Amino acid sequence: MEKEYIKKIDLKIEQTAYQPVKKCPFCQSVFLNQNWCESCGRNLSFDLIGKPYSEKSFFTLKEDYIKTFYLFYRLYPDFENIYSEESRSYQKKLFKRFKNLIDGFEEPKAMTLEDRPHFYFEAKNVIKELVYYHFPKEEIVEYLCKHPENLINQELLSYTIASNFDIHQSIYHKVFKQKLIWKFTAEDLIAASLVLSSLVYGALKLKLLFR
Repeated sequence: MEKEYIKKIDLKIEQTAYQPVKKCPFCQSVFLNQNWCESCGRNLSFDLIGKPYSEKSFFTLKEDYIKTFYLFYRLYPDFENIYSEESRSYQKKLFKRFKNLIDGFEEPKAMTLEDRPHFYFEAKNVIKELVYYHFPKEEIVEYLCKHPENLINQELLSYTIASNFDIHQSIYHKVFKQKLIWKFTAEDLIAASLVLSSLVYGALKLKLLFR
């Protein structure tokens, strides 16, 4: 009797009811608006990490930054002003890229298994570059400690703390920030004299050409 009653019921269930529920890969929220997550605000159509060595990578960031240099700074990088607007913008982009990579290691869908070693290599280079530009190492360590259980974070944390990184020995930093002009090394003085002599030579040569 019950079976016959069920057969008589016209079940009209929408086809969409059988489709899997789409969730945000970052926060697992189901409240999605087209390509945006209403809970965490992520753009789900935006590829945050990109491909290894692509236009979003550290290597492209560094290349684009060097392109902003005058020829003088390319020839004599010790005179680079690491406190300039361009340099500070470069450091902010580096730290943002660093945070994106660390977040990407936490999200399996953000990068393939084949790409993860390349991004690990990139993350180490970003850390090295940040420290080189006098970026506070404490901020790097603090962000890595957000996910202490992650093995990649543990490796990067050990790398950050234990490594003896090179630091940009900017002449601008010595003169205008530390104000320790008397602490110039012999190499600094030789480099400065070579630069000045080359500038004087170039000016005299131009003067002779336009006589």
